[in-house]
Amino acid sequence: MSNKDTKDKILSVAGALFAENGYDSTSIRDISKEAGVNLASINYHFKNKLNLYREVMNASILNIQADVERLGTQSDNLKDFYWNLFKQFTDNQESFTNGFKLFMTNTLPVSEEIIPSACAEDFGPPGFKMMLELVTREVGEDTPLSGREWFVRTIFAYICHSSLMMSCSFVKIMEDKVPFLQEDEKRRSIDNLVESSLNFLKEHPEKFSTDV
Repeated sequence: MSNKDTKDKILSVAGALFAENGYDSTSIRDISKEAGVNLASINYHFKNKLNLYREVMNASILNIQADVERLGTQSDNLKDFYWNLFKQFTDNQESFTNGFKLFMTNTLPVSEEIIPSACAEDFGPPGFKMMLELVTREVGEDTPLSGREWFVRTIFAYICHSSLMMSCSFVKIMEDKVPFLQEDEKRRSIDNLVESSLNFLKEHPEKFSTDV
């Protein structure tokens, strides 16, 4: 394998093992064995386990960011965009849920060393700039920036929550039995949330600070 292929393989395997077993219960030796690479290769590319974990998180963020940017250019409007994003997450449940598991850990050292480089500029959802651009097209730049940012974070949080719920075994069992879990109802819920949030943003700009 080339250096890039080796590095990508390590990231992929490490991401799955960290998500399944956690940071403390996953050793570099475990990753080496599963990836079929020697320990020296991991040390060469990542130096240590903490750096590797950070790079795995960074790769997860960049993957979602790429999805957001791709869907942002392909979707006709905000409702279509957020529905397509929901489908992207639910159609790729393993990688999506693994990404969240990586960030939900509370056993990492409390240090800026663990902050992924993709978070260095914007502490917001992956693809934040693209989503902000999409909502700005709808409401205009005169709408307070804090309101537009609120919209992006609110809708993205709902999409993530709904996508994570759809990955649960219990929900999968109930999906055919519960009306609001049907495909058309899931689409309707997303459409209604986007529309009502847009209307609130347009009609009540005074609710948002302009001091940003």
